[in-house]
Amino acid sequence: MQQINETGKHPKVGVLEPLALPTCKSCANYSMTVSLLVKGKTHYTGDSFKIRDAAFQSSDHSLVQISGDVLKVIETDSTGRIRGGYPPASDVQFVVFLAPWSGLWRVSEIKVEQAGSQS
Repeated sequence: MQQINETGKHPKVGVLEPLALPTCKSCANYSMTVSLLVKGKTHYTGDSFKIRDAAFQSSDHSLVQISGDVLKVIETDSTGRIRGGYPPASDVQFVVFLAPWSGLWRVSEIKVEQAGSQS
């Protein structure tokens, strides 16, 4: 999540991709967002996510539950002109599924749940 925050503020293609498997649709969406930021020569003025808590939910560490908030994000260009953004959302739960890969972990899927809803 911290790397997503950083690539929003300092967009660079190729940073997120090695952290995820091709099966992760949420990861592909984040990567596409970074590509669009780079293409549009824009960036986010702050973090996208604030993590309040994170805990492994499986003994093999392949499932992580993250509690946090989606922060209000403002997208600007290099002159500071606002080009877009998105509103905040509180009490968001991220369920991150991890898969072993070459002695490390890669994200295989991310599910997002917010205040009784699921996506």
